[in-house]
Amino acid sequence: MPCVSCGGDVEIKAKSGKSLSRFFPEVLENLRAVSPKTFVLDGELVIPVDGALSFDALQMRLHPAASRIERLSKETPATFIVFDCLLRKTRQSLLLEAFEQRRAVLEAIFKDKKKILPCAAYLEGEYGIHGLYVGVPVKLGKNGIEEIIQIKLTPEEDAALKKSAAAVKELVDIIKV
Repeated sequence: MPCVSCGGDVEIKAKSGKSLSRFFPEVLENLRAVSPKTFVLDGELVIPVDGALSFDALQMRLHPAASRIERLSKETPATFIVFDCLLRKTRQSLLLEAFEQRRAVLEAIFKDKKKILPCAAYLEGEYGIHGLYVGVPVKLGKNGIEEIIQIKLTPEEDAALKKSAAAVKELVDIIKV
């Protein structure tokens, strides 16, 4: 179940694409408080009842009456269990990263670990590359990519990076992304 936030405007969506935001106001409130304001998270809505997760309690929330939704949000509050981060900031897609890498990104961002990880970052002059996503080492924290780490490359490594970036740019130009 994806949760999308763009500049703080949070939306909870079912796998079908239908908005579930109005049914879970307490989850929406918690997600709005998250420091990064642009993200796409994947996870599950759950409602614990008597020490177990209750599918029935979850279904009870899908009701047209706002008063019932409000009452149930207080009596049986839902939780959004996040297990994947698919996008962090505009133009910082994580879709091509392995799950373990996306999970490390999720933890670095939401636990503000300031961790250095390889990530596809939009370069604007770093490594001599402009206007292109390239896998480079970055420092991740609660603000997403906080710094692109520029390491000294050997002439061979620099040539290989530039060749790879040129091939990606050629493909991007062909598909006109």
